[in-house]
Amino acid sequence: MAVDFGALRKSGGNNMAKLQKSLEKSERSFDDPRIWKYEKNQKDEFVGRIRFLPVPAVDMELVEAGKAVEEDLSPMVKVLRHQFKGLSGKFLNKNSPQTFGEPDPIRDWSGPQWGELKKLGEKHPDYERRKKELMEYMPSEEYYTNILILEDGTHPENNGKVFLFKFGRAIRKLIDAASEPPFGAAPFDPFDPFEGRVLELRMTFQERAFNGRNFFVPDFAKCEWSKDNTPIDADESKIEEIWRQAHSLQEFHDRSKYPSYEELKAEFCKVMNFDEDFNPVVKGATPSAHQIPSSPAASNPAASPAAQSLAQASQPESNVPGANATPAATPAVVGEDLDSLRDLLK
Repeated sequence: MAVDFGALRKSGGNNMAKLQKSLEKSERSFDDPRIWKYEKNQKDEFVGRIRFLPVPAVDMELVEAGKAVEEDLSPMVKVLRHQFKGLSGKFLNKNSPQTFGEPDPIRDWSGPQWGELKKLGEKHPDYERRKKELMEYMPSEEYYTNILILEDGTHPENNGKVFLFKFGRAIRKLIDAASEPPFGAAPFDPFDPFEGRVLELRMTFQERAFNGRNFFVPDFAKCEWSKDNTPIDADESKIEEIWRQAHSLQEFHDRSKYPSYEELKAEFCKVMNFDEDFNPVVKGATPSAHQIPSSPAASNPAASPAAQSLAQASQPESNVPGANATPAATPAVVGEDLDSLRDLLK
């Protein structure tokens, strides 16, 4: 039955309201049911055991179908993502092309800022404040892999199930330690279903303030690998079943989910109220508190020795100027705390 044309007149004036409602629905963050999240108990603790899984079968099938390149396959993928509130009051939440080692306009803007900050020196009264401000524009590190839940102390209904696991630098350090364990211990492959090991998760949570809100942030200090290498299951057919349940990781490097340099620059300038040269668009406006007055050399990123020497500054590690002091993102929130808080805010 055709819709009555009169309905069109009745809807007059509601189009923008409907558009806004639709956008809010589509842009709202959501929980992916495939991703496992640890949850603290009433004692502000979490106890669990997980097993990392190898390159998933579904990704190997993509290679056979000619839809993926074998050299791109990995049991774990890394994504760099920008997430911050711009000077306009609007938010930017975009994957960074730095994920693929490609140029990033936000990094091109922040590089000279780090250079000028280094010139100020750590003893300058504005050094720490400006450092914290600049760190807001550094991309966060997100890692994804497949895991088998052996024990979820808070939600035992997850035991025996395969999930995606999203994590930050704290867990990444544990994975790195497996290949170079301390005190001369034998290295091992944590993703090997036959010779890998169980990761014992024992975490405590502490309340931290972030952007005017309080969150419980996990402490990973007591997490460790089990002592012995063991297969996931004594039955190889069971191991194959688990392997085939693992989710694709290639989707996290789907190029359609990453803006081009030009697209990201346009979005960045929009949320920052900048023109295409990263200058304030408001007539008579002065550089933002985040924009350190630069020298003539620093106004040209390509010609600025400081910018070149700090080419790695906007990577989400502690290799920024003054890194001898622990970089703080906000008061009472540092390093891995910030990664954890970003996860909680998604």
